[in-house]
Amino acid sequence: MTHTGINTHPMADQTHNTPQSQTDAAQGGAHDGGSSFEQTVMDNRYIILGVLAVVLVAIGAIVGYKELYIKPREVQAQNAIVDPQQAFAIDSFNLALNGSFTAQGFLSVTNKYGATPTGKLAHGYAAICYLQLGNYDEAIKHGKKFSSDDPLITARVLEVMGHAYSEKNDYAAAEKQYRAAADASDNPILAPRNYQLAGLAAMERQDFAAAKRHFQVIKDRFPRSSEGQGVDKFLALASAKSGQ
Repeated sequence: MTHTGINTHPMADQTHNTPQSQTDAAQGGAHDGGSSFEQTVMDNRYIILGVLAVVLVAIGAIVGYKELYIKPREVQAQNAIVDPQQAFAIDSFNLALNGSFTAQGFLSVTNKYGATPTGKLAHGYAAICYLQLGNYDEAIKHGKKFSSDDPLITARVLEVMGHAYSEKNDYAAAEKQYRAAADASDNPILAPRNYQLAGLAAMERQDFAAAKRHFQVIKDRFPRSSEGQGVDKFLALASAKSGQ
């Protein structure tokens, strides 16, 4: 056993372990520990410096990517999305999606600028267009690539994905998307509508207890909404079906 300077043996000779000797030993141990740490750093300084250099390069690359690549392309994406947004506003979904000889569509924006915030928004528009055109798989695919900081837009795209899954008779996935849409925003129109859609999807898969929970949220939080005014009949049906 290495001598630490602290006498732990119950029968040790106390004359050889004075307070001063304990202090000296403890200080010696501290100096040894410090020297050991410093030596470890010195022995591994090239590895440490190498790791630090890699971290700094990675941070620089991320900052450079955002400042020198993403920001300029975001400006381009904002210009490119104007034409498809105008077509979308008048329900020209095919034109909005695919563009024309003189204007880009949402698909072109997603392909060219998919890494930018506007490119990710274009995926949401594309999901809505595909739903309107009856291509539910593409609606889901683009919905998964969408992202936005706007809770209302997020709720709308999640609802679209719920519709697409419903059209495919995948009611479990539809319920999940509708519930996510409802949770994305407390909007008094979107939220109760999506809770009701989640409840109806749960009813379709005969999970009446889950349906009752969705309908109850409407009754508790959105009683003045159009869904809230008629939710009692859904609650009664779900309760009867679930035996509760």
